[in-house]
Amino acid sequence: MFKHFFLLFFTFFFGRISAQILQNKIFADSIKTAYIHLKGDKLSYPILRLGTNDILVLEFDDLNMNNSVSDYQYTFIHCNKNWEPSELTFDQYIDGFEENYVDNYKFSFNTLTNYVHYSVQFPNDNIKFLKSGNYIILIYKDGDTSQKILQMRFIVVEPLVEVKGTVHIPSLSLYRNNYQEVDFEVDSKTPLTNPLEYVDAAVLQNWDWNTVKYLKPRFIQGNNLIYDYEKENLFLGYNQFRYFITKNTNFIAPHTQKIKLNDKYEFILETDYPMTKYFFNNDINGRFYIRNERGFNDETEADYVLVHFFLLSPIKYNEDIYIYGALSLWQFDKRFKMHYDPKSGYYYTTLLLKQGVYNYSYRTPKNTGIIDGSFSETKNQYFIFVYYYDNALNYDKVIGYTVLKNF
Repeated sequence: MFKHFFLLFFTFFFGRISAQILQNKIFADSIKTAYIHLKGDKLSYPILRLGTNDILVLEFDDLNMNNSVSDYQYTFIHCNKNWEPSELTFDQYIDGFEENYVDNYKFSFNTLTNYVHYSVQFPNDNIKFLKSGNYIILIYKDGDTSQKILQMRFIVVEPLVEVKGTVHIPSLSLYRNNYQEVDFEVDSKTPLTNPLEYVDAAVLQNWDWNTVKYLKPRFIQGNNLIYDYEKENLFLGYNQFRYFITKNTNFIAPHTQKIKLNDKYEFILETDYPMTKYFFNNDINGRFYIRNERGFNDETEADYVLVHFFLLSPIKYNEDIYIYGALSLWQFDKRFKMHYDPKSGYYYTTLLLKQGVYNYSYRTPKNTGIIDGSFSETKNQYFIFVYYYDNALNYDKVIGYTVLKNF
């Protein structure tokens, strides 16, 4: 009896410790330009409303050397609010097949870099979502889920509550110059069981999950949950995102110093400098969109170009500097790490990117804004997702969300 109890305790305790947080991640070097959006809106976010006609589309390119079609499959993983795999079985959260083939692909046309463009639309005839929550779509090869190619986050929402709020300058004077305050409330038409224990609100900035804060309601007034804090709901404002444009190889756009052609087009960007003041720029909140002005089909006629970045800094920072934003999947990926040359005083790197319009910033893993600064005036979007723990089935529902702007 004691040995059996100890074994169960050991399995539960260490299983919880080893639970893996699933991030947006590319596992194969040949895979580029991965993003999820609502069908028909390339600049939308990967949010699916349960029981509606919403369709999400995952797109990515494979720049494999042979320019051949690969045997890719996809499946879905249900997660808890912290993006760890939940305890639901596949047939509890999806009506359909656990393994599906990525059979929608097109070859690039009239490009210097050959690639195969893949896309997956869901829900579809083989996939119907039964539960709300955090999800991962996993792309793998040869029928073996351990041969991971790509995984991306998205969220399925069942709208049971209304979320409303505001973004404003912090009420505490100490934070007024560099932070933004997000106050909100959750209105439920029916009472929620034990909301202080079972309800969590995730607040994040510009779809960057590295900024997420999980909050419990501060006050409860009837069916209203009030999230009106002074410190817990503060976010660094950062600065407006920098940008560059590569959609036309014949035209030098703003922030580009030079375009040259070798085996690929190369865009040499103008030198960047650390920002000490707020810089207004009508950005797209860290995202990108693919575009080739000289073609008809951006998916297959946008070429891959080399983009050269330069950041002038007389000193080498104690932290590593990264190119950061949707182009890096909001990750501090080694492929986006800047290198420092002490002789010239430049940080530099080169990225292979598909033609389009890109936002980016310079960040460190501590996300302190030491390069681009942080200001309360910065225009940002804030996403709020309300999670409600289902005690019977042991999973986190997403029962509502909203998007707030401070402009």
